[in-house]
Amino acid sequence: MNSTTKRQLNDLNRRFYEERATEFDGTRQHEWPGWRSVIERLRPSIRGTPVRVLDIACGNGRFAQFLLKDHPVGAIEYTGVDQSPALLTIAEKECRGSGADRLDWLPFDATSDGLEETPLPDQNHLVVAFGLLHHIPSLESRKKLIGHLSDLVDLDGILVFTLWRFNHSKRFQDKIIPWQDYNRQADDKIDTDELETGDYLMSFGDMGSTPRYCHAATELETEALLESLALDQVDRFTADGKSNDLNEYFVFQKSAGKP
Repeated sequence: MNSTTKRQLNDLNRRFYEERATEFDGTRQHEWPGWRSVIERLRPSIRGTPVRVLDIACGNGRFAQFLLKDHPVGAIEYTGVDQSPALLTIAEKECRGSGADRLDWLPFDATSDGLEETPLPDQNHLVVAFGLLHHIPSLESRKKLIGHLSDLVDLDGILVFTLWRFNHSKRFQDKIIPWQDYNRQADDKIDTDELETGDYLMSFGDMGSTPRYCHAATELETEALLESLALDQVDRFTADGKSNDLNEYFVFQKSAGKP
């Protein structure tokens, strides 16, 4: 995928979250069942100290609320980052007065070419990227992002990310917009020859509004993504949604001797 197509797809998603932040927040009010398995992976030795959490693409702060209010793991030093100022404002408001030892909200664009230069906290016990990778155009960029996040994990800490399996759900399949339909009315048309297998546009609410770019990973691509990581894979499972398999979770741990 060339840089122009990446920019176009990233611009689409930025515009979507600028326009629909309030509506999106209204549909994102509950925890993901898979999160319970995630916090069980935290080592007891870690849970006895302030747990340093980095939440990439935190959105409206649902995972922070899960940790702080619903399923506490002890003292928390939490950093939530997202590219949407509107969602960060909502997250900060919802988590205000939670009693966290540290609660920071940072504007951060996970699609940025200058990702490595973005100042993010390192030596985290838990780094999570929920509902993010399907918004990152190109396998190359997804591998680069996950590789960078693995560098921010402390020894014995874990990295967790999910892949959204929307292509397995009829509910979401019905929301897919054909690329030719989008290009027919778009001023900035997408070169479909640059798209990768699994790249889709998806509506949210009004079919005439700005769609989201979403990617559905193939098994071959998933294996390539996993093989690019230097951490130890300790778990892989599906959870969430009415079918309990809407998201696939990948859990990695940084062990002694790993970079």
